[in-house]
Amino acid sequence: MKKTLNLLPAGKKERIARGMAFYAGAGILLYLAVICGLWAYNLSEAKSIRAAIDETDKKVAGLRSQIVGLPLPEPIVTPEGQGIAVKLGQTPPWDMVLWELSHITPEKVWLSLIDIKDSGGGISMSIKGFSKTQVAVADFIGGLEESRYFSDVEVVFSQKGETDAVFELRVKIKWI
Repeated sequence: MKKTLNLLPAGKKERIARGMAFYAGAGILLYLAVICGLWAYNLSEAKSIRAAIDETDKKVAGLRSQIVGLPLPEPIVTPEGQGIAVKLGQTPPWDMVLWELSHITPEKVWLSLIDIKDSGGGISMSIKGFSKTQVAVADFIGGLEESRYFSDVEVVFSQKGETDAVFELRVKIKWI
């Protein structure tokens, strides 16, 4: 005895199965075509963004080369011949400290936070930031150690992540 009963005319079942297979195959091909099109569009956009970033990097490098040649600005001087910061005796020469910090920061280091505290032993500065490489962080630390405005450079932490290195440094500001 037969367990199934087919009420469709003979051959109709095969035609329906072929039609469903055709539409399923066409749908899959259409889906793949859309995905490939979106992938190609994404690649072209990424190339144009990379070209814009490279052009901006060239401009930044040109501007940095112009800045490096500039002489260190002199502190503001009162008519009596003494610097304002020295005259007041209350504050370091912040204009010079920040100018120095901007020039010793390597190109691949970005500072995210500068926190300044007046402790019993002088003024200390906490610097947080990130970099593409640990070498750039080491160059930054070396620049701070060689600076005439900073002393006692202390690495609080430096950690290499998946894409960049995160760091925190503590330095003391010298009174000049």
